[in-house]
Amino acid sequence: MKRVLVLLEASMVADMAPSHNLNSSIISSTVFLFFLFFSFLFLFCF
Repeated sequence: MKRVLVLLEASMVADMAPSHNLNSSIISSTVFLFFLFFSFLFLFCF
């Protein structure tokens, strides 16, 4: 399960690469919130 979290974090960091596109920034922010939500679920459930 930790490997999945690490992969999610790596993809999130790749999405947050500097780009001046509005759509990509919105996508990266939603991916970041998604990752935070799942990491909190992981911490509380396991």
